[in-house]
Amino acid sequence: MRIIYTYLFKEIAIVAVATTAVLTFLLVLVNAFKDIFDLLLHDEVSLWVIVQLVSLLVPFVLTFTLPWGILLAVLMVFGRFSQEKELLTLKASGVGLLPIIAPAIWLGVIFSVISLFNNSTVAPQCRRAFKRISIDLITNNPMAFFTPQTTIDKFPGMRIWVGSKQGTTLEDVHIWKLNGDMVPVNSLRADRAILKLDIPNERLVLTLFNARQEERSGGAPEDVSTVRPGAHASELPLPISIADFFRRDQKPRSDRLTLGELRLLIINPIQLAGDNPIPFLLEFQKKIALSISCLTFVLVGIPLAIQTQRKETSVGVAMSLLIVLGYYFITVLAEVFKRNAGLYPEFLIWVPNIIFQTLGVILIARANYR
Repeated sequence: MRIIYTYLFKEIAIVAVATTAVLTFLLVLVNAFKDIFDLLLHDEVSLWVIVQLVSLLVPFVLTFTLPWGILLAVLMVFGRFSQEKELLTLKASGVGLLPIIAPAIWLGVIFSVISLFNNSTVAPQCRRAFKRISIDLITNNPMAFFTPQTTIDKFPGMRIWVGSKQGTTLEDVHIWKLNGDMVPVNSLRADRAILKLDIPNERLVLTLFNARQEERSGGAPEDVSTVRPGAHASELPLPISIADFFRRDQKPRSDRLTLGELRLLIINPIQLAGDNPIPFLLEFQKKIALSISCLTFVLVGIPLAIQTQRKETSVGVAMSLLIVLGYYFITVLAEVFKRNAGLYPEFLIWVPNIIFQTLGVILIARANYR
């Protein structure tokens, strides 16, 4: 049995590491593409800063790819093991199913411990570091806010479009001010603008040249007859507040706190300054629950792989995707209710693990007696 244990342990571990690496690469690429690579393409920041930002995304992505990777490995390895009748041969030799799946269970436990360390310590610290670098980028280079030929929605109640930029100068500037229903109420156009950063007042100052204003006098947004010409100025300073951008990091955010920091806040909620403690309690439970999902996916993946008896990678990916979507759908429901203490979202977050682990144990027991 030692040879079989070693073989299964190595096989599952190798496939799990490989699939986790591939999934992590793909998800990091997707997360980084819009916000980070736009900066690189427009020469906003150095390549080294881009590497730092991408690296800091990895621990956050591992929260999801570690469980998914071990699930894929179990589905592919045990699917092949079952299809090639190796499992049937072992059972015919008097070896029970539980000893055969023991290496996978141990790997599930190991991945859960790694995931817990990542979720509770590494990922929150990396998210804070990512935010600090982002703020430093804006402080050192406020032009990073503005991407040419793209609608800029980083400023509340405002949309901005610029044709091009050079140094601190923006060309062909269009600014729309929105009401609470996100409907444009007036607009500004300027041939060019010069940008300055006013750090003491936490704002940007756009000095618009040859600025023309248009206003709406009500009516439907698509009714152009309500548009009226407004003021005209050869030079117009326009302050844009970025206070919210700087202050987002001052208030504690549950997803950026380590497990130890969350525990201290829950024990001593006076530090929350009146904030609802339930989201912080939910985040505390969530970090642990998502870590245990590695073991959960192993328990539910083994019997499914044995029953389907398919070794193809495409089949494993499809099955794992369905399981992952089902698991995280229930997790998202708990997130939706995180402000409603009466629904006990800190307990709802454990429902996916309870459901899937119970299902996995039942299916394993059935497969063992077949």
